[in-house]
Order: sequence, then C-alpha cells, then structure tokens
Amino acid sequence: MDSFNENLRESNFSSDSPTIIDQYKKTLENTLQKHAPLKRRIITLRPSAPWYNEEIGKASEKTACSRRLERR
Repeated sequence: MDSFNENLRESNFSSDSPTIIDQYKKTLENTLQKHAPLKRRIITLRPSAPWYNEEIGKASEKTACSRRLERR
C-alpha cells in the first residue's frame, strides 16, 4: 500500500482543471494496473434446469455436507 501511495504522490499534475482530471485518471489507472492488475476470468453460462428447484437444491447441499464430513 505504501508503494501505491508513493506512486500517486510522485505524479506531476498540471494546474489546468480539464487537464488535471485526465492526468489524474491516467495516473490512477496506470498505478492500479501496476499494483493490482485486472485478471480475466471465463464464465460459462448454462441454461437453467426447470426441474432443479429449491427443495432439490437443499437436498443436494445436505448431501454435499454429509460427504465432506464423511471424508474427515
């Protein structure tokens, strides 16, 4: 966190209002990219199953819990 703050403090900003906003935005984006780069994730969307309801979900969760306890 200290190096992140230091990078922001080291930035030279103009005194012109519209320019300072653009410079601040670019500096912040670059600093964030350096310290916390975006990560890409692939999300697979599947159609909902009409037969899978809340009751089945709870039963499935209960079964999964039992299996986890069994493994211990």
